[in-house]
Amino acid sequence: MLGRARVDTAFAALRRFASDASHELRTPLARLRTDLEVTLAHPRAPEAYREALERAVDETIGLSEIVSRVLELARLESHAGRPQLDVVDLRDLIDDVTELAAPLLEQRRLDIRVEGVGDLRVQGDRQLLRQLLWNLIDNAIKLTGVGDRVTVSVEALSNRRLLLAVADNGPGIAREDLPHVGRPFFRATLGGGKPGHGLGLALCDRIARAHGSRLQIESPVQGSPAAADASLSPGVRVSLEVSRFAEPGAGTVS
Repeated sequence: MLGRARVDTAFAALRRFASDASHELRTPLARLRTDLEVTLAHPRAPEAYREALERAVDETIGLSEIVSRVLELARLESHAGRPQLDVVDLRDLIDDVTELAAPLLEQRRLDIRVEGVGDLRVQGDRQLLRQLLWNLIDNAIKLTGVGDRVTVSVEALSNRRLLLAVADNGPGIAREDLPHVGRPFFRATLGGGKPGHGLGLALCDRIARAHGSRLQIESPVQGSPAAADASLSPGVRVSLEVSRFAEPGAGTVS
């Protein structure tokens, strides 16, 4: 009975995901078609055609992002999505991703601070961890005000684990939304910024689970001034634990 219940739960989740995915694709496709049909209905000035094509390009970019993330989520849920474990230096990975994010940081005049000392080697899938870190930093950039700060930190824990975290001091996430963040297509109520597709953190959560971990999401960030003063921007902190690399033959280190 327990096995049947798990199968039923899995199928229910699959049906919900398929329904949500079809809705997310149907709406922009309908909008794109309507815009193009209206544009073609009557002769227009060249500039009007150009504006319509620019809107169509924007829509297709959004659709491509949805499709690629849906496919990646499906891959992670399948056997093919199992991580290829290797030794990954988080310091090198963070440097790589922050360099990639440099144009976005410069555009919004954001400062990024990296905190972490010691041996930051972990066991994990470099490509998946890179995608996770990029998604978290990209989210933080979108949610942080111009001239503010994004922090990437790595903290050594006592159980041969490292805590990787990305934090911002943006508008935060509504308390009632926190339990649902990470569910595919769920959009949290934010204090500003352009809403996404609700797939970024869902993908991060699947990557974390593939590494035997789970995303931890705080808003307001515990220990920050905003945690005690509601007038301050609460920010968001997303973290996960990853296993440290153990040298062959090394004993247990607390």
